[in-house]
Amino acid sequence: MQNKLMWANGLALGALILPCGGALAQTAPVQPSPTSEGSGLEEIVVTAQRRAERLQDVPVAVTALTAASLATQGIGRSIDLNQKVPGLAITANPRSPVVFLRGIGATSVQSGQEANVGLYIDGVYVPSMNANVFGFNNLERIEVLRGPQGTLFGRNTTGGVVQIVTREPGDEAVVEGSLGYGNYDAISGSAYLAAPLAQNVSADLALQVYDRRNGWGRNVTIGGKLHTNKNFNLRSKLVFTPGSGTKITLTGGYFQSRLDEGSARNVMPYITSTPAGFGGAKFTGSIYDSQQDFRSYDKTRNYMASARIEQDLGFAQLINVAAYQHIETDTFLDNDQTPAFRSRTIWHDSTKSFSNELQLQGNSSSGLKWVAGLYYFDADATEDPFVVEVPCATPGVGTCGANGAATSFRRVSSLTTRSFAPFGQVTIPVSAATNITLGARYTVDRRRLAGSQVNAAGAPVVFPNAAPNPYDHEKTYERATYKLVLDHHFSRDVMAYASLSTGFKSGNYNGGSPKDPPVNPENITAYEIGLKTELLDRRVRLNTAAFYYDYKDLVVLVRDTPTTTLQTNAAAAEIYGGEIELNAAVTSDLSLQAGLSYLHARYTRFPNAPGTILLATNLAQGTTVNASGNTLPRAPEVTANVGVDYKLRTGFGSVLFSGSFYHNSGIFFEPDNRLRQGAYSLVNSSITFADADDRFSLQFWANNLLDEQYHSMIVSSSGNPDFGAAGAPRTYGVTLGVKF
Repeated sequence: MQNKLMWANGLALGALILPCGGALAQTAPVQPSPTSEGSGLEEIVVTAQRRAERLQDVPVAVTALTAASLATQGIGRSIDLNQKVPGLAITANPRSPVVFLRGIGATSVQSGQEANVGLYIDGVYVPSMNANVFGFNNLERIEVLRGPQGTLFGRNTTGGVVQIVTREPGDEAVVEGSLGYGNYDAISGSAYLAAPLAQNVSADLALQVYDRRNGWGRNVTIGGKLHTNKNFNLRSKLVFTPGSGTKITLTGGYFQSRLDEGSARNVMPYITSTPAGFGGAKFTGSIYDSQQDFRSYDKTRNYMASARIEQDLGFAQLINVAAYQHIETDTFLDNDQTPAFRSRTIWHDSTKSFSNELQLQGNSSSGLKWVAGLYYFDADATEDPFVVEVPCATPGVGTCGANGAATSFRRVSSLTTRSFAPFGQVTIPVSAATNITLGARYTVDRRRLAGSQVNAAGAPVVFPNAAPNPYDHEKTYERATYKLVLDHHFSRDVMAYASLSTGFKSGNYNGGSPKDPPVNPENITAYEIGLKTELLDRRVRLNTAAFYYDYKDLVVLVRDTPTTTLQTNAAAAEIYGGEIELNAAVTSDLSLQAGLSYLHARYTRFPNAPGTILLATNLAQGTTVNASGNTLPRAPEVTANVGVDYKLRTGFGSVLFSGSFYHNSGIFFEPDNRLRQGAYSLVNSSITFADADDRFSLQFWANNLLDEQYHSMIVSSSGNPDFGAAGAPRTYGVTLGVKF
């Protein structure tokens, strides 16, 4: 490990002499908007340590993205964020995209399973991965924190944290709106209204709609368009300041979506399989088409409400955030992706959660900064029902239904979570330029899985996962996490830091396989060094980071019999790499953003890993492999991004030319490293016309301008062909904006 740390140190410090082609881990690719010749980059304020601080003063690897920078670079959805954040991989999956950061993430979207990269919206933890897909409604900024954040954010942040920060109403009235149209009959619209309602009371209302009625693929078996997307997003805040030092913020929101991205998959183009349903014929459709006999799609509804109360106590700030969420998802999935009816899943799950966090934040005149808090989380994730249907002729299943299908098995289950954690962190100035930060957290999680899994006759099911009927399991987990950071400011514009931090992903049950014993927490120890700089009169912001992870007790599937798998803690991994991030205000009208990430992520131990081999029939057959030494799934070795914005000032106003480039060196999708998406690159561009007062704008945009074809997901399972979901092709359109 010492050699790896020496390598990491060299990368971080050596980045200072690299040309302007890289940028990452700590800088915000925020669109710089200098107002005159000679002005520098905008100041960036983040809340990575649960308090407002300058990005350049925070000893954490953070990327911050503003709503304006995302819009001009063609990033409008969560699944596209990886194009602006090197080291971040967000890929399609049935039910929801999955998020990986520095090679760490989770692919299971079973009810009650939680991510390794925590999602927070206005400081509230979002427990269900089904809520990972959303448009950017009422957005102020996005902060991506790399590395385990186990002290201030707690459980399930071994990879890092994605923080969504929405706008807040103020003392002035604001009216904004947009209306857009794109190819594939995509219609979009948004509105934002904010105004003071009375003295010390203000409110806002944000609305966003999107409807892509004609997708970019078709179902060649039953007809109809594929890769459609329809969503609706509503959010509102009420801010009340009843007295000196008191602030109350009430937030409510609703989001719904219906989409088939990740669920509408096809067999890989080379398939010439021979079993029933394939007929030995090669599938000749495009990469975007499907031959499913059953329409696959997902419907998600997300309700949320929160109350944030802030009180200035003089010596400290008292903050309490209470939140309720209800996330529902309906999934309809053709399991075999073929024209024949072989197997399909109909699935409804619901996650209801309540959380409350009490914080006390201190800021002394001596420079001592501290925070102490208590966190409580309560969630109930239910599957009611989870049904797998197979043809009536399948032996050993229930009676036939009116749709010609029989229920292979039906599962109704509930996974409850109760979590409690005290935490604290303090930053101590040991000199005028040097600080030491110490943090700790102690988490207690209680998990309970209860339910039944039966066939149509009510008998316990042997296939696919035998279990008692009913079943009821409970286990409590306890973990301590800590953080140690040393930072030194060589000047206001140059800061270096070194950190040691730990994190864990909570232990859990596998709701999709009740026979499996509970798994213990995953554990990670992270070592990181970083350098944050602002150069040339703050026209250039260049930040670097290098890291080494010791990742243990990974929850993986292993072969327990020739035909079945078991979820258990059976793997370990070594991850190291480096990142560079650059922002530059070249002139008052020309800006540059760039990012570069290198990642080495390998299993150091993973015996009995499940794998597949492709038979002569082009069907996969399960096998057992030793994945030790293999690359972790969804961990690209190199990612890079470059963005350029140029504003041309004219007599009527301005014209903004924007272009961005993203490159991914390729990713594996399974631990056996058989399925891989090779290297691919994406180019986005836009031209925005605005009047002199910047009240009206007209934007022409194009994403994936070169029409690159690639898969955002490829999967294989025994008895089926390989199949995958394609990434979006070239899309283009026009958007009209107005603001007062």
